[in-house]
Amino acid sequence: MDWNNDGLEDFILGDMDGYVNFFQRYDDGIYDLQAPVHIQAMGEDIDVESMAGPACVLTAFDGTRTRLDWNEDGLWDLAVGAESLTGTPTLRVYLNTGTNENPEFESYSFIKAAGEDIHVSRLNPHIVDLDGDGKKDIIAGNHYGDILFFRNIGLNSNPVFAEQVPLYSNGQPIDINTGSKIWPEDMNGDGTLDILASDYDGLIYVFPGLPQTLIEDNETEGNQPSLIRMLSSPVSGGNIEVSLSIPSRQNIILRMFDSSGRVIYSSDLGLLEPGVQSQVINISEIAPGVYFVSVQGELASCSRKVTVLR
Repeated sequence: MDWNNDGLEDFILGDMDGYVNFFQRYDDGIYDLQAPVHIQAMGEDIDVESMAGPACVLTAFDGTRTRLDWNEDGLWDLAVGAESLTGTPTLRVYLNTGTNENPEFESYSFIKAAGEDIHVSRLNPHIVDLDGDGKKDIIAGNHYGDILFFRNIGLNSNPVFAEQVPLYSNGQPIDINTGSKIWPEDMNGDGTLDILASDYDGLIYVFPGLPQTLIEDNETEGNQPSLIRMLSSPVSGGNIEVSLSIPSRQNIILRMFDSSGRVIYSSDLGLLEPGVQSQVINISEIAPGVYFVSVQGELASCSRKVTVLR
């Protein structure tokens, strides 16, 4: 990626000591790199304690990549995962206050999920629109070999992330046993992102993506039916009735989040057969406001904003 906007591809690499290193391409464009320098914030080397995992690229749903602009202000930013040695949260974002040619970072803030700091050992994030709703989500490997998904239920310019959930393959949560490092890429050219993963043993895995859609209204898109077929909003009674249109036999989890991403309802519905099924969420004890109902399946996922009135 081109870190300093000079038209030449550079390298940004984290290291085991917690630093983020910038390897600049020489001006003649040959495949030699200058000696690395540590990227700084507030005049000091960025140091996340151990195992820095920088993310400075955004991968779109169709696989195209651009520089990461976290808050959509036109300046390129930097997210960094880490291994916490002292209990420090393991995912942070540095906002660029300089220019794209000469990035400057004043400070950082910890990225939260479900309203809480993220504590996942050796988190290595990728910023990607995994569900096709046009908003930046996060997928991440970790020390234990999982691949985690943090859905953005906020705005693209002000991300708010729901509680982490595992990504599935063949009906089971992905677990490659040790040290998952990941990269999203459309490997087979079918228009759907796949995930490459490596582990501490040096093995490389490919998890092919399956076509999915995210629908936020009562209409369908293309030939893919929405998992949430009918959901009235606003609602003012004691229950929300969710009608699920299941295109194929799969495990389904139904959740409801508040506007900070905190889970206020979760139900593992188990293995559901194809067809339309109704579920009821009791909302008699929740405060008025904006909420999100999310349905996660093995082959598709979707969410819907709901306004609760009293």
